[in-house]
Amino acid sequence: MNRRGTALWDAVCAAAAGHRRGTAGAAAELATVDGVPRLGWAAPPPWRAVRRALLPFGDLLRADRVVFVGTGGWAFGLRAVAETADPAGRLRIVDRLDPAAVAEALNDAPAATVVVAVSESGRTTETALLAEALRDRFALAPRWLRGADIPIDPRRPTVALFGAPVSRPFLLAAALAGGDLSALGEAYRGFLGLAWATGRWAAAASRRIPETPSRVRLVLPHGSGAGLVLFVLQSIRQGLGGKVASTREEPWWEVGTAPAEGAVTLRLPAPRGRVPTLTRLMTHCHAAAALVACVGLQRGIRFADHPAVRHYKELLGGALPDPLPVPAGELLPHAAAWLRRRPELARAHLVCYDPAAWPRLAGAVPRLATLSRGGWEVHRGSTWNHHSYQAAYPAADLGVVAIAPPAALDPLTRAQANIAAATCASLGERALLLRLAPAVGAGEARAS
Repeated sequence: MNRRGTALWDAVCAAAAGHRRGTAGAAAELATVDGVPRLGWAAPPPWRAVRRALLPFGDLLRADRVVFVGTGGWAFGLRAVAETADPAGRLRIVDRLDPAAVAEALNDAPAATVVVAVSESGRTTETALLAEALRDRFALAPRWLRGADIPIDPRRPTVALFGAPVSRPFLLAAALAGGDLSALGEAYRGFLGLAWATGRWAAAASRRIPETPSRVRLVLPHGSGAGLVLFVLQSIRQGLGGKVASTREEPWWEVGTAPAEGAVTLRLPAPRGRVPTLTRLMTHCHAAAALVACVGLQRGIRFADHPAVRHYKELLGGALPDPLPVPAGELLPHAAAWLRRRPELARAHLVCYDPAAWPRLAGAVPRLATLSRGGWEVHRGSTWNHHSYQAAYPAADLGVVAIAPPAALDPLTRAQANIAAATCASLGERALLLRLAPAVGAGEARAS
C-alpha cells in the first residue's frame, strides 16, 4: 500500500497525537465538537492504560448482571458485545422507551445487579428517563458514566459515534462478557496489533469511493449481528450524512451483510493465527470509524457530530401533531398510497415507535416494494433517530412514515410518542404520523 493511499489515516493519527498543522490540523478541526477534537478512538492506548482505567470498576466487574442504559453509538456498541461475546448472559442493554423492554432486562435479575447509565452530557432525554424508571420501578440506582468518565484517557475524548471499541463503557462490557480483565487483555492486545493496518485499509478504501454516487453500500462480514450493523450504520449516516453543500450530490449510505456490486467490503487485515471473537468485533468497529474519518477528511465533512438532531429535539416541549389512526391491516397500503401521491419523494422510511406493532412490521420491506415505487427501509424508533435522522433530515426526496404508540399513562410510552410526533413535525410535509387502531371509519383512513 503506497504512501499516497494511506496519507489520510496518517493525518488522522497525527491529529489524535496533538499535531495541528497541515492535513492533521484539518482532521482535528473536522473532528471537533464543542471546541474539542474527538479523536481518542483513533490512537488506541496500550493495554496497561486500559487496565488502569478499568480497575476502579472492580465492583461492577464482579456483578452477576449489568444493565447498561444509553442511546445511539453507546448502546449499539454495547449490543454488539452482548450479541457476540456474552455467553453467560451477564449484559443487558436498555435503549428504548419501552416499559416491557425495561422490565424484560430485569427479568429474574440476580441480587448482584448493577445499572450503568452512559451519556456524555448526562442530559440525554431517553437515557435520563430510562435510568429514572430503573430507579423508581426496580430500586436500582444507576451509576453514571459522563464526560471525562467515558474516554480511557480524559485528555483524548471520544464521541458516541465512535464509542466502540476505545471507551470505558464498551471495554467494561467487553470485560464482563469475557469473564475477567485477563481475557479482555488478550483480545485488546490482538486488536492493537491490527489497528494501524485497519486504519490504512480505511484510507485506501475511502479513496476508491466515487465522488458522487447515489448510493454507497458498506458490506459487513457474514453473520454480523444487529448491534454491529447499527453501530456501523450510525457512524456513517450520522457522521457523514446531511453535511455537504446543497449544490453537491450526497451519497446515501447503506450497511448490510449481503454483497453487492461496487460495494465497499469491510475487511480485516490478514492476521497470524486465530482471531478471538472480541478482537474481531473491536477491529470491525474501529475500521468503520476509521473509514468515516478518512471519507470526512477527504471531502471536508465534519464527521464527529450530528447537529441536525436538534431540529426534532427542539420541538419536544411544544405543541405536537396528533397521529392519524389506521387499522393494522391497512397500515402498509396506507403508507404506500401516501408515497404514490408524492411524486417528489423517491423513497421512504417506515419508522415504528410502537413496540407492539414492531413484530408485524419488521419484515415489511418486500410487501411495501410491491405496493409502491421507490425504495423502503423499515426501522425501530427512536433507534432510527440515533442512526439515520442526521442523513434523512435534509434529504428532500426521502419521506418518513412514523408509527406512534397508543396514548398511555406510562411516562416512557408518552415520551416515545412525543419523539415520534416531534420527528414528523421537524420533517414537515415529508412525514406522515400514524397510529394503529382496531378499526377506523373511511373518513379517518384517508391519507392527509
